[in-house]
This record gives sequence, C-alpha cells and structure tokens, in this order.
Amino acid sequence: MTEKDQFKFDVVIGNPPYQEEQKSTDIESSKKNYASPIYNLFIDEAYEVGKKVELIHPARFLFNAGSTPKKWNKKMLNDPHLKVIYYESESKKVFENVDIKGGIAVTYHDNSKDFGAIKVFT
Repeated sequence: MTEKDQFKFDVVIGNPPYQEEQKSTDIESSKKNYASPIYNLFIDEAYEVGKKVELIHPARFLFNAGSTPKKWNKKMLNDPHLKVIYYESESKKVFENVDIKGGIAVTYHDNSKDFGAIKVFT
C-alpha cells in the first residue's frame, strides 16, 4: 500500500496556487511578467487523493492555451470525469485585483461519474 492509498478524501475543495512565486532577482528583463504555472500539478494531486474534487483556477487550459503543458491540457479536455461548473472570462469579476488571461474556471471532477469529455470548450 502506498502513502497516497492511505491518504484519501471523499471531497477536495480548493483554490490552488496558480504559478510559481518569483523573486525580483530571478527575473530576466524579457520575462518580467512570466511565472511558470503550477495549478496543474495541484489539480493532478487533488485527483490522486480525492474521489470528488472542486477547484477554482485559471481557465486557459480549456482553450489549450497558456503555459500549462499541451499534453496536460489535452488530458484534461478528454477526461470524462471532469466538467466545468462555472466559467468567467473576465477574472476581475471574480478576483477584483487579479488579471488572469483566459479567465477563471470552477471545475468538478468525480471518479464515479461520466460527464463525457469536454474536448472543445465553448
């Protein structure tokens, strides 16, 4: 039995960090506004430990856009256990002081349900 098998939740709800935090000394002038996304890593881990997972996070992956790995985007878009329960293209309507290109999504993942794959989000 692995550690992950021992640590299971019926439900996981959260707002994972969206990107790596950068120190000003680490930023090259050409990448001042770029930080690597990490929300995808938290989503994967939430699916490992939770039977049902509801998260709020950037929505760029729904359009196979942004800096998340394209392979991960496609995996998500083809996951029949995933559905989008809320989408807002203007992130400032959800988080007043935050501009997230591509908007915000609230997703629900349930291992026991088949919602059909999103494939193309419209």
